[in-house]
Amino acid sequence: MDTSTYAAEIAFLNRKLPSANVKWEILAALSQIVSPPLAEGEAQNIVANYKKMLGNKMGIRFNKTIFTVASKLRGGMRIAISVSLLREFFGDEIDGDAGGGGGRGYNPLQTRPGRGSSGI
Repeated sequence: MDTSTYAAEIAFLNRKLPSANVKWEILAALSQIVSPPLAEGEAQNIVANYKKMLGNKMGIRFNKTIFTVASKLRGGMRIAISVSLLREFFGDEIDGDAGGGGGRGYNPLQTRPGRGSSGI
């Protein structure tokens, strides 16, 4: 399956840890993104780095979201990422790309821009 199915999720993962340089693959039946087989130490190191970057927001659910599995056919370890759990915590960042800045709010029903969402 082509990677366009989870292109936004893959882009998010690559933005968060660009030094990993992982060629992600799709397991659509499991709703997972997986790495190619890696050496066990390398896979554990990448997961540890993602934990530093993402673990605070995810808490104990990190281990169910990003984990390693043995690759029985090719040998080595694969990193598996549950897309549904990743979206549960980072959906706004995944869909919003890098996000915008502050600025004035725009309401197309008004003739001039408002102050944004400043409360009351």
